[in-house]
Amino acid sequence: MPLKTLSDPRAAEQDKPLADIASVIDKYLADHPTAQFDLYRQSQFNVRLRIIDKDFAGMFTGDRHRLIWNHLHKLAPETSGLVTFMALLTPEEIENSHINYEYENPSWIDSEDD
Repeated sequence: MPLKTLSDPRAAEQDKPLADIASVIDKYLADHPTAQFDLYRQSQFNVRLRIIDKDFAGMFTGDRHRLIWNHLHKLAPETSGLVTFMALLTPEEIENSHINYEYENPSWIDSEDD
């Protein structure tokens, strides 16, 4: 299954928290040039991000999350607190990953009326 990119760079420019999150993840990407990254705002209070990186191979899920949270903790708490979902995968894991499926096909979306 090809990587479905849901982030829109124009949207990130208009959404400061998304731009700030992307900025700190760019620092991770500088050390991981083959990694792919995208993110989207699922709702007013929820941001989802996905990083596909071959360097995650052999790492436990918790270790992957700690690695990325080391970058996200540099953000203001009101911004880092918006990150409610992270799909941190190797390229080999994408096709059969339930977490990747959920990232691309959210099981719920907040209504605009909330």
